Amino acid sequence: MSPDGTLHEVSRVSPTTIPANLTSNERLMLYSVLQGLYDSQLNCTISSAADFGWSVKLGDATGGWKAEGMFMNILDAARFLREQAIKQYPHSVFATMFVP
Repeated sequence: MSPDGTLHEVSRVSPTTIPANLTSNERLMLYSVLQGLYDSQLNCTISSAADFGWSVKLGDATGGWKAEGMFMNILDAARFLREQAIKQYPHSVFATMFVP
C-alpha cells in the first residue's frame, strides 16, 4: 500500500526478474524459494541497501518476525529463507517441497 492508501498489484516472481549474472541453477533455486514461499502463503520481506547487502525477514509485522538476517549475496539470503521456513513451519506445504 502506498502512503496515500492506494493498493498496488503485487506481481509474482518470474525467471525474468531474477538477476542475469546468476547461473541457471542459481536462478532456478532463487525462483523456487521465492515462489514456494509465496505459493505456501508464508510471508517474507526482502530489501536491499547498496553498501549493506540484502535484508531478509520471514514472517510479518502482525504475526511476528520468525527469522531475520543480512547477507551480501542474494543466494545466501534465499538459502537462509529456505532453511528458516522449513525450521519455523515444518508442516507447511513449503517444507514438504524442500525436505526429502
